[in-house]
Amino acid sequence: MHKILRQYRYMKVPLFESGYIIYCGSWDDWRSLHEKLGIDGGDSFVNGASRTVTNAQCVLHIIGVFNGKPSTLAHECAHMAFDICHRVGVSVETGSANETFCHLISRMIDFCQAG
Repeated sequence: MHKILRQYRYMKVPLFESGYIIYCGSWDDWRSLHEKLGIDGGDSFVNGASRTVTNAQCVLHIIGVFNGKPSTLAHECAHMAFDICHRVGVSVETGSANETFCHLISRMIDFCQAG
């Protein structure tokens, strides 16, 4: 697994060290990583994506931003933060409230950057 990690930007999960966060700043990086992991990367017609992959060796939290926008990065990081907290036992709201929060964050980032 560390051979794969070294090819991408990654870090241990902050606070919990319960796995690794991998950042893919392009669709090509996302697709390449998923091919190396032997799983489907999904649809290339999205602005960003986040997913968690687990196996016997470790937990990978993958964040992808395909349109280069900070608001998309914030949105996907928020999704991942909810997922990580849930996995380590921190009580968080899952489901539609999670999605609403992520969209709210991304819209606020867009507003703040609009100048």
